Amino acid sequence: MRVLVITLGATALQKFDEASGTMQLGLAPNELLAQAAVEGCDTQLEQLPVRSGAELTLATVARIRDAVLGALCGDKFGACVLLIGTDTLEEAAFLLHLMLAVALRQAGSSLVITGAMLPADQLGSDNAKNLRDALMVASSTVMRQLGGAALVVMNDDIHLAQYVCKADSQLIGAFQSHPGPIGQLRSGEPCCYFAPPPPQPWLPAPDAAFQTVLAAALERQRVAIWTVTASASLIPDGLLAELDGLVLAGSGSGSVPQAVIDQLSPAWTARLPIVICSRCGVGRNSDDWLYRGSRQKYESRGFVLGGGYEHLNPLQARSLLVLRLAALGHA
Repeated sequence: MRVLVITLGATALQKFDEASGTMQLGLAPNELLAQAAVEGCDTQLEQLPVRSGAELTLATVARIRDAVLGALCGDKFGACVLLIGTDTLEEAAFLLHLMLAVALRQAGSSLVITGAMLPADQLGSDNAKNLRDALMVASSTVMRQLGGAALVVMNDDIHLAQYVCKADSQLIGAFQSHPGPIGQLRSGEPCCYFAPPPPQPWLPAPDAAFQTVLAAALERQRVAIWTVTASASLIPDGLLAELDGLVLAGSGSGSVPQAVIDQLSPAWTARLPIVICSRCGVGRNSDDWLYRGSRQKYESRGFVLGGGYEHLNPLQARSLLVLRLAALGHA
């Protein structure tokens, strides 16, 4: 199996530099790849411009997408592995799921995303193990038979990219997903518990011109997340005037104070898409089963709750809104 390994520079490659007193890239990607070698897996390395997780941009995510599509073209590679910083891994994974799910399914291939929670110079660093596990999943016949998907492999778990989140800021077991991992690494082999669901039609079908300007189109979109809290203050009109879209992270099942609703509707809901979702990590953004009319009271005022946003957390909702605005407004 030929696997393309894409690297950006990440915790997995960092060591402490005595001279500068900071963390620096101290392990070359090909050195780490040699440590993580998997029998029967023929790898080729593609290094994108180094960028830490905190410095990740949507333009970089678009370059990753292009690299994966190029690898799948003409069956050059059976799968791709992405080594990335874990700070924004969940955002990159969800964006790549949105952009690549259909192509991966059609190719019967996988994009496996991984990283490390411990730097390369720390005792027990998980860098080589996670990369080796990702290569094992990418080259697995079992995974190919399940149909293509974007996956996240960390700490023996195999997560679907569309459900994964970073639930802890430090521990090796930081990454979790709901309702749980699709599989795990056991006895040196990927063990799968269920198949990925069919790709959802998240986006309008972009034309060929959009594919060539995707990175620039994504970077132009100004979408913010505003978290609703107790005694929530109103959103500054000056901020709203600078935005192309807004995600309101409401309490509970997307509850928003009446004062904020009145501020935004109709003055701002008529000018830009404002999505309401729950600030909770899991759950719908409305509950018409128990709290009847809870969705209609927002949609009647011009807020967006449906169209694929129902189950998304605020980070995911922002990613989807950015992609939709880019696809619709690139011209």
